[in-house]
Amino acid sequence: MNFKFFLIFLVFFSKVLSQEFKSLINFNIVGNENENLFLSANDNGQFNKIGNQINIQNFYVSKNKKYESYSSISLGSNSNILSLDFKINSKFGSIHLGKILPQTNKNSFKTEMIFSKNAEGIPGISYYSKPKQFKNNTLLFEIYQGKFQSQDNYSNAPFLHYKSLEVQNQNNRFMISFKLQHAVQFGGETFYGKSIPVTPKIFFDVLTGGGGNKSQTVIDQGYKVGNGLGSYTFLLKNTNSKINYSIYYEHYFDDLSGMKLKNLGDGVFGLMLEKNNNYFQYEYIDTTNQSGNQHPPGVDSYYWHQTYRFGWTNKGESLGNIFISPLNNRKRIHHLSVKYRFKHFDMSIQSAKEKNYIPYNFKNNNEPIENSNSMINSNVFSGIILSKKISSNIISLGYYFDNKNKSISNIMVSYQIQL
Repeated sequence: MNFKFFLIFLVFFSKVLSQEFKSLINFNIVGNENENLFLSANDNGQFNKIGNQINIQNFYVSKNKKYESYSSISLGSNSNILSLDFKINSKFGSIHLGKILPQTNKNSFKTEMIFSKNAEGIPGISYYSKPKQFKNNTLLFEIYQGKFQSQDNYSNAPFLHYKSLEVQNQNNRFMISFKLQHAVQFGGETFYGKSIPVTPKIFFDVLTGGGGNKSQTVIDQGYKVGNGLGSYTFLLKNTNSKINYSIYYEHYFDDLSGMKLKNLGDGVFGLMLEKNNNYFQYEYIDTTNQSGNQHPPGVDSYYWHQTYRFGWTNKGESLGNIFISPLNNRKRIHHLSVKYRFKHFDMSIQSAKEKNYIPYNFKNNNEPIENSNSMINSNVFSGIILSKKISSNIISLGYYFDNKNKSISNIMVSYQIQL
């Protein structure tokens, strides 16, 4: 049975049994079809290619709350996207299948290093455990398996494996957590169309981070199978105050040297203050170290991979941090986000100042590019959004601009209808 029609059946079935049903229709009008940064932070692929569009979202919850489903259809001047998923809840946890991505860190705004809400979902299935309590500690676990759809030069795109483990410690005032994430692109075919076999042994090596055999590409023989990456995330959050705050650091790694912290400092440092649905957030993002500028052990080539040239993206959009791409992966960024609720409307402001350095891609056997830390350019991106609720509907007006294209600012008008 075609995967898409199977998911449509599941959504229809859940609607019949539905206790809660909500439908949202968004009309988005964009002034200029340039790829402004903050529009391309694009809500699960909704703004994959900038343009005027209608986005229809439907949410269903069954009478016993055991089943949930979500569907989204974006019809636009430049692209059409269909997303469907279905969730089963039980006392053991949740099984989620459809065009999905694993759970994301809820403390930052589209800047997670492994998975954010930027790119379109990938067909797959995940299991997310119920919280396990051990005195003041909570244990959370997720495992996901999916397969990329055809893209770029890859008619047989790779599989995607992901797992995470999070430990939280909670008292009356604070919550401290540590989260480990590990993801791997594997199988499929090479850039030149050669098939990469996946056997039970290879899949076990993916699970454990083991090295490949002679059936794999040369770079994976004896090292790690596929394109593996991950992160360690530390979070401190107060939960009993007039103003709540979160302090977090996500350390990113792209290979064994990064796992051993030889690229310490690379990742996302963040501070968030929250009060009455208002928040202030500052982040510093650095990806310039990459375990050093000579290989080995450095030149880690974040989000880029020699076998999978589209790297850590889906249909051209970063799966992780919105600022980082395979061909522009060495940056220092100051990122600011503010949301404030006035009496009659909400205001959101975003701004980012980035410095771009010569990216690391191919390992060049210590040729000069590996020893260069030259900055290519710097940019400042900004945006302001005003939103007002009218009955159960919301109208938003956004203005976006940057110092690089001063003559090409962008205006976006959005009208959301809740049925």
